[in-house]
Amino acid sequence: MVKEDQVYGLAQCRGDVSTEDCSSVKDAADKIKTRCLNEADARIWYDFCFLRYNNKSSFIGKVDTSYGILYANVQNVSDPENFKKELGALMNQIRKEAVQPKNRGLGKAETQLLLSLLCIGTMHKRHF
Repeated sequence: MVKEDQVYGLAQCRGDVSTEDCSSVKDAADKIKTRCLNEADARIWYDFCFLRYNNKSSFIGKVDTSYGILYANVQNVSDPENFKKELGALMNQIRKEAVQPKNRGLGKAETQLLLSLLCIGTMHKRHF
């Protein structure tokens, strides 16, 4: 029987990070409360940690290969559709890696991005 006011949580850090870096899970706990207000199931990923809560305990200890909503800022991307496609492919590759037992939940992959920066305005010379 599930109580409506009961919540189960899972917090984990990547196996290759320090205890100090893993402390970002505290930030995730603060963010998830505001971004996922009144949700029965919520997940948030940071660089080094993952946090999930649910009103059912059945998700703990099971591999989750479901998809969620992925927020990516494509406002300054010259080809947003291709960016989304490449990002989706990269996430799929990482997910496939992470669910393999030998990888202990850690998936890694890489792709290439071409970045450019243009500074506009007066640049002042500073003496240090």
